Amino acid sequence: MIRFNVLGTHAVGKSTLCFQLANALKMQNVNVKIIAENIRSCPFPINQAATIDTELWVFHKSILEELHAKAEKYEAIILDRGVLDGIVYFRERNYPNEYYELLSNLALTWAENKYDVLILVEPDDCDKAYTVDAVRDSDIAYRKKIMLGFRSIIEEFEKRCNSRVIKVRSSDIFSDSTYAVDKILSLSSNMVKI
Repeated sequence: MIRFNVLGTHAVGKSTLCFQLANALKMQNVNVKIIAENIRSCPFPINQAATIDTELWVFHKSILEELHAKAEKYEAIILDRGVLDGIVYFRERNYPNEYYELLSNLALTWAENKYDVLILVEPDDCDKAYTVDAVRDSDIAYRKKIMLGFRSIIEEFEKRCNSRVIKVRSSDIFSDSTYAVDKILSLSSNMVKI
């Protein structure tokens, strides 16, 4: 099973990219499943009000959903946020904490051993207002901190697995609907057999 992990700060086009990528893989007759972000179903406070319980719930729910997809024998899964996302938000909201180092090491090890391709989506301009909904946090400064957290964790991951990271910008997703997917499929074909 091939695992694509699409990650990045909120409101950059990750979910849109997941659907675009799934569509392209289905056109190649790949049996693919998208694992949607799980924060919207979290029973604990989210965004800047998140607690340690939130972080633990998100982390464990992510792994559980990945294991379900594996048991269902999909050829590919696309994660709209995975365990690394939870760690970035955890560090920003609840650090220092006794669980952070433990979960951070586990998340990096999980990603290193389970994710074939990491796709970091970054905003074109992190200082501009962005589309919000009833769930997303609208604080631009907070979004920027989260973006920097993703850059930091990707740097750590790249030390372990440099060739498995692909970076795209929001405009790559929205300006030309196939550019980002074409880039991902082209670069990932060198990483994994699709």
